[in-house]
Amino acid sequence: MPSVFPGASAAPSSRHKSSAVLAAGYSRQGEVPVAARAPGYAPLVAGMISQGLGIEAICFVLTMAREVLLDLVVDHGLPSPHDRPMRAGSGTRAWRQGDYAVLVAGWLQNWQAAGIAQTIGRSKGSVWAKARRLGFPRRDRRGLVWPAALPKPVPLDTPAGQQDTQPQSPSCPPPRQRVPGTAEEIFLNRKRGGSEIIWVTPGEPHLLQRHVSMRRFSGQRPGKIAEALGISLRAVTSMLWWLQVPKLPRELDTDDYDPGLAQTNIAELGYREAKCVSNPNYIFWQHRMQRTRSRRDQKAGVYAIA
Repeated sequence: MPSVFPGASAAPSSRHKSSAVLAAGYSRQGEVPVAARAPGYAPLVAGMISQGLGIEAICFVLTMAREVLLDLVVDHGLPSPHDRPMRAGSGTRAWRQGDYAVLVAGWLQNWQAAGIAQTIGRSKGSVWAKARRLGFPRRDRRGLVWPAALPKPVPLDTPAGQQDTQPQSPSCPPPRQRVPGTAEEIFLNRKRGGSEIIWVTPGEPHLLQRHVSMRRFSGQRPGKIAEALGISLRAVTSMLWWLQVPKLPRELDTDDYDPGLAQTNIAELGYREAKCVSNPNYIFWQHRMQRTRSRRDQKAGVYAIA
């Protein structure tokens, strides 16, 4: 039976070739890493063995020769990994060897997960998920650094005169931008290099949450909401889940946003806005005839009902 290796693709990625080679300390593509015998690699190998990865999969992730891996296992007294063939992943978003090279190099050099994600064009969550599935050891958050080759995120409270005037990279959205097509001023704030949305807005913490809710209550499809706000579909669907916006009848779905229709649908469906007990900065929607707890309160173990 082939070993289960999540999301691997045997084809190397040319877009990360040079950065991966420099970051991991290779002299030529395909050569054994110079630091392969360094102590930092042993915990990575130990974690991958504990996750059930075999020799071929570990060598693929670390871009390491089989002989070097086996020597490292013996030198550090690690359990012997199995030798079943690796099952390669498929699809346009499968992790390639260049992605793994950047992940390994960044993990060993204490790069922030958001920096690794920006380097390989993925989300921070996918980087964390992949590191956990590979069994990579936890790192001290106080020692994490931002990759020197990437522009650092600008804090939202930085004075305008002190902000970096260089244009933002297309892969790094601005940390603060106004939501287009709204009568009131609603700003979309980001953190982690633009990869994460801040849903609590300064001054009026519920403004952005309520705006997304109203768009969905009007019948606007989540994909169109994401397109209008300039954020990912996953960010929209995740927030709608936390907001507990009910599933609307399919006949109400539309591509456009009508604030008046949203108010009408809320009244007809019998829903009202409520604040989370565990964190009043977040809202959720509950039926007028059913006093339910928010999902955030359930996760926090709060049993009071709003």
